Amino acid sequence: RSELKYYNPSILFIAPEALRRGSDTPETVRSLILQFERCIYPSAIIPIELKGRLEEELRKSNVVPSYAYDHDSKKSPADVERLWEEVKILFRQAARCRSPAAHEANIPTIQLTLSQYNLSHVIGIKTKRFCQISPQTLLPTNDAGIPVQVKKINYVLTLKSDDDRAESAFEKMENPAECSLNQTTDDFHRRSLIAVNIEVKREHGIDPLVQLGIWSAAGFKKRKLNGDDDEAFPMPGLTVVGHVWELYIAFMNEKEQVALLGPFHIGCTDTYFGIFQIIASLTALAEWVSKRLSGVGGTRYLAKT
Repeated sequence: RSELKYYNPSILFIAPEALRRGSDTPETVRSLILQFERCIYPSAIIPIELKGRLEEELRKSNVVPSYAYDHDSKKSPADVERLWEEVKILFRQAARCRSPAAHEANIPTIQLTLSQYNLSHVIGIKTKRFCQISPQTLLPTNDAGIPVQVKKINYVLTLKSDDDRAESAFEKMENPAECSLNQTTDDFHRRSLIAVNIEVKREHGIDPLVQLGIWSAAGFKKRKLNGDDDEAFPMPGLTVVGHVWELYIAFMNEKEQVALLGPFHIGCTDTYFGIFQIIASLTALAEWVSKRLSGVGGTRYLAKT
């Protein structure tokens, strides 16, 4: 990972403590982190109606902190029941997170979040394991001009390609038949606006930040080629290693280096509490994606694409 800082563009990794030291972190990044505070420091993320169920399931009353319960929950009894049954399934499926099938074990958690909170009509999840960064000119290069070697990212969250905003952005391009809205060129993916990169690894496996950093750098370069000059616009990314989910926020700093700020712990699938924390985090992320990439709201990215 450390060698990435010597590439062009340079890819840096910044610890969250930098925010408290008054670093030059863009205001757009700070604003995004504020939206995640309820998830990073979880409070009111579990419907209060489930307190009894959790205590009965866990046989202990102190496993879930009291501040995690939402006393103003607006969910109907049927919705609460459905959420509880699905969370129990996710908890059982999480046992696969340490197996070779770790990639597939995490998809249901994301799908549940999108469906539970009525976001699946806007946000889609796509696998990128069969799709590479393209063209090669988007890849960071070393001093000799040789592109970094990169594999495929696991998943991305996108605005669905049939969303009017994505379709409008695509049609505005000079030659839609040959162009792409993102850092790939295959026909299945190029019409989608990639908002979040997700890299999944087994415990004690390869460092997921290498892939995440390279894909983020390629995304920024593609965005600039598409006419977006708002380099402070952040690009969230997730790493999932075994049971542990962490958030990173990528942005271009004043030196035109790609900086990844993190990790921010957003949950762990080996506890019920951790699963609810992940659901709350993914919900906040999906809502941010939908709002931030809204053409109606004058988003620079869509307006200039």
